[in-house]
Amino acid sequence: LLNDKPRWIPVEERLPEENGDYIVYCIGGNYNQTSCISLAYWGGLHFYVDSFLTVTHWMPLPEPPESEET
Repeated sequence: LLNDKPRWIPVEERLPEENGDYIVYCIGGNYNQTSCISLAYWGGLHFYVDSFLTVTHWMPLPEPPESEET
């Protein structure tokens, strides 16, 4: 559904309420990397991601696919 479309949440707007893995959008990095999308762990105070990156946005992970086992 279009209304259920995930959206990037700016870190200035709010941070995750629960510890866990999140998809993050980052800027910075080495080797002239200007931006990236990565998986990071939120530990309550900050995202654990490469120290050369700054997280600007985040979103929850999607639900895993349903099992096709019978």
